[in-house]
Amino acid sequence: MDDAERDDVFRVLAAILHLGNVHFVDSGNDSSALADNDGCTKEALKNVCNLLGLDETAFQAVLLQRTIGR
Repeated sequence: MDDAERDDVFRVLAAILHLGNVHFVDSGNDSSALADNDGCTKEALKNVCNLLGLDETAFQAVLLQRTIGR
């Protein structure tokens, strides 16, 4: 594994670990919202998006979209 591949693995691992700090709250009507009582969730979400090169607003929308699969 070269340095670039190792860096990519560590970046993805760091993003997964940061996702563990994203907290959700029930916002009624079978929907969720990001918890924002301590700022930790927003900071974790920002870190994940920076590590993975994602748009923060779009990623937050995807996290909160309810999908029912078969």
